[in-house]
Amino acid sequence: MTQTSFIKHAVRIEKDKPCIDLDEQGIGAALESETLAWVHLDRDHPKTRKWVEANLSFLDPLIIDALFDEETRPRAEEFGDGLLVNLRAANLLEGQEAHDMISFRLWVDHKQLVSVQRRKIFAVIDVLEKVRAGR
Repeated sequence: MTQTSFIKHAVRIEKDKPCIDLDEQGIGAALESETLAWVHLDRDHPKTRKWVEANLSFLDPLIIDALFDEETRPRAEEFGDGLLVNLRAANLLEGQEAHDMISFRLWVDHKQLVSVQRRKIFAVIDVLEKVRAGR
């Protein structure tokens, strides 16, 4: 995938196969298919919310609101067949304080993962590398 400034990563994940990078046009269809797909977005980019509303219209508006809400209290809430998770990660960015936590939000169900971040989270990169390696 050619990375846009707001789409950080997008992959289709199939059992016993290498993951496949998705281009911007293929993300919505991959997330709606029966194959597991993951898109990770920059929450604060001005284009992100409009792109989500236009391309991930299968998401309930309440889920979209929660992904972009200013409230970052850690929580997990069931919603239909999925789970909305708000987490905080240690800030490992150079020159910043680790206790200045970074918000990570995730919508997950049996076939889709949609995650957003405000700042770079190294754990997301680690997970993506493991997925790409087939682990």
